[in-house]
Amino acid sequence: MRTVRLIFYFVLCVCVAAASVAATLAALNWTAPAAHAAERDQDKATLSLIRCKIKPKKARNAGGQWRVDADINWRNHKDSQFAAPGEHTVDFKPIDGWIEPNPKVVTVEAGKTTKVKGKYKRDK
Repeated sequence: MRTVRLIFYFVLCVCVAAASVAATLAALNWTAPAAHAAERDQDKATLSLIRCKIKPKKARNAGGQWRVDADINWRNHKDSQFAAPGEHTVDFKPIDGWIEPNPKVVTVEAGKTTKVKGKYKRDK
């Protein structure tokens, strides 16, 4: 019962705070700047991604990953990464028992998703 009471008071406090902020903004006749909305829409139009598939599944399960421009973060199969328009290098993580794909240079276009595939081969 005590937990329910605490949750109720928490929700009540959040609602009161939100109502107070809304009332203050309304009293000040505040609206979001139009320039911000236009800038946000412009950013959406130029948003670019790189998306990579890693084959085969056994290589993915062994730890096969990819990254863009020697980033410190490795990404998994079918992950996406934001990228500025232009040329980028996608390279693949070395894993035991597999030969990683050669790095690939890709050209990213504004507002589009660039798809890359990397196929690991068994090390014999």
